[in-house]
Amino acid sequence: MLRILKAIRWISGGSFLLETRRPEEVFTPEDFSEQHLLIGQTAEEFAVNEIVPNIEKIEHKDFSITRDLLKKAGELGLSSVEIPEAYGGLEMDKVTAAVTLSISSPP
Repeated sequence: MLRILKAIRWISGGSFLLETRRPEEVFTPEDFSEQHLLIGQTAEEFAVNEIVPNIEKIEHKDFSITRDLLKKAGELGLSSVEIPEAYGGLEMDKVTAAVTLSISSPP
């Protein structure tokens, strides 16, 4: 297992498309942990219930809405995923950060 983890560290970007890889070397959505899925669900609910209804106000630069949304995101832990616990963050892995950002940002 350790050899696989070392190999995974050196796989960059989309190299799995051009090079021969074993299935266990490629991370796919099926590899998400329960924690990844839960924070993804939280981010999605926040985006749908809080951000989308306020898109027009955000586009018209209503900064009071933006501030409120940032505070709510912070209370949910969505803005501190990668910040170390010593500084009040959640100190989660890069996959969790990617899940959070990809779900809560526009396509």
